[in-house]
Amino acid sequence: MTEKNRPQLYGLVKTGTKAENKQIGRISLWRQNPLPNRNQPPYTGNVQIDGKKYYVAVWQNGDVPQ
Repeated sequence: MTEKNRPQLYGLVKTGTKAENKQIGRISLWRQNPLPNRNQPPYTGNVQIDGKKYYVAVWQNGDVPQ
């Protein structure tokens, strides 16, 4: 994978109490260049939970389209 395609943000999906803290998945987000006057998300990516991938779109607080 090239540097250009690497996600800007990574994360883990965890469940359980703080003592259990079981990892069930991962999240990766890429910064987008939204077009002006569009409700495009600034970040898109995927979440992988228990082997299944889900597409995600992320807006900053107050920017989510109605």
